[in-house]
Amino acid sequence: MIAQRFTKESFTHTVERIVRKDKLTYVEAVIDICAEHEIDPRDAPQLFEDILKQRIKAEAGRLGSTKKTRGNRTEQPRTLF
Repeated sequence: MIAQRFTKESFTHTVERIVRKDKLTYVEAVIDICAEHEIDPRDAPQLFEDILKQRIKAEAGRLGSTKKTRGNRTEQPRTLF
């Protein structure tokens, strides 16, 4: 059960620390924590404090503003969550 491993505050703090230390994106940090602690990434959002949700949305907006191209086609980036 993930509630026993993390509180919203401790999960958010851990994500912030990894982002700063390892220079990862917020989504990458969340995925790393989930893998390390055997948490289904689909369950992770229930551990996000509001500030982490805002930062992930802002990051997604920045990353999503660049379109990927393949050949003559332009593809819209896919969302991770």
